[in-house]
Amino acid sequence: MSVNQHQLNRIFALTGRPGYCKVAANQAVEACPASGYADDAQVYACHTKDAAFCSAVAAHENALMGQPVNPDVQSRLAKFAAFWGVESDVKAAQVVLDRAYTQLKPRDLADSDYALRNDQVRKYAAYDADSTVRSATAFCQNRHAYPLAWRKQAAQELLARAEAHGAVLPEYASQYLHKAAGYAVPSQDAITSAIVQRLNISASPETFKLAEALDALAGDPELRYNPELVSQMLDVMDLHDRQTKMAAHYGTRLALPEEICEWTIPAMEKVAAQSAHYVTLANGHEVDVTDLPHDALATLDLGGASCQKLAEVLPTLPLPDADLLVRMLPKAAGVTTTGTSQSSYGNAMGSPAVAAPASPAPTGATPALNASMTAMPNPATTAPTPGGMPGGPVMPSAPATANTSTI
Repeated sequence: MSVNQHQLNRIFALTGRPGYCKVAANQAVEACPASGYADDAQVYACHTKDAAFCSAVAAHENALMGQPVNPDVQSRLAKFAAFWGVESDVKAAQVVLDRAYTQLKPRDLADSDYALRNDQVRKYAAYDADSTVRSATAFCQNRHAYPLAWRKQAAQELLARAEAHGAVLPEYASQYLHKAAGYAVPSQDAITSAIVQRLNISASPETFKLAEALDALAGDPELRYNPELVSQMLDVMDLHDRQTKMAAHYGTRLALPEEICEWTIPAMEKVAAQSAHYVTLANGHEVDVTDLPHDALATLDLGGASCQKLAEVLPTLPLPDADLLVRMLPKAAGVTTTGTSQSSYGNAMGSPAVAAPASPAPTGATPALNASMTAMPNPATTAPTPGGMPGGPVMPSAPATANTSTI
């Protein structure tokens, strides 16, 4: 976590921007020595007047969004603010933030207003566009505090609320939420990287067993077309990380299981739509039906035909007509021969092309994944708790009383 420009822009939209705040967040951090931070994690830079103000109000907003700030850090932030003479500005901004984040009290909200809700917690209220953006941002910042099943539920809810309320989420939040919600798939390189990360932490028999299962999946094209298989793989990774206590490294040395997914479903759908424009003629050439000159189509009595109609008709043209069409295309039209098209998922995503399966992918896991899942407790029958798996808790258990928040 860090104080980033997106957060400061959001705060300034509410509080106004002091005239002395001119340095971008990333520039301020780059110029800050270790002694200029209010915390050991070097999140809150206070080496200049504007940095002290920004860090103090950002920390206050983080606390309002459900991420408590250590009292010692709060004290040092206040001392830095007093040293730089911005104490009154900080307090005024904090009052504005308090008012903005408590306009709707928890007692005014129904359970259904919360994106994350169960018998232990109610958090991340998303009842309109603004609250949805705030809650999505806060959830992404605090994602490491929750079990995999909770992250998936909250992500799916937040994406549904964003669509319902017309909320425009920050790009990084939208990307993570699609991964956590199960609307993304991993690449071969990402799976390999996940294996290496875990082996670097511990080359235990359990980790080698997980590595064998993931390695077998890495080259399986079925994985890219089977969300259920991706979900099973992430469950096994999550179970391994909690049993081996590797979950303690989330956010530092280790990415969350779902964060290895790179290709989100919306991005793949966009590529698929682009790929649908290409058809293969009888002579083996691929053409873009959206980029064909009218005179060429008119010669073939296809003038005025829709793209959908062209996609249906062009592949059936006799070979002489197909050759005639290719000859009439301008050089810039981008005609390619079969096998060199750049319209596949893989090339569009910056990875080797992967041919679509000839038949629907089966829903069952691969033998390697089945073996790995057999060797570990079934996550489907193991109730997720914040405390991790039996025998090796990673995080403290959630309190028995309901934890409510407006964000």
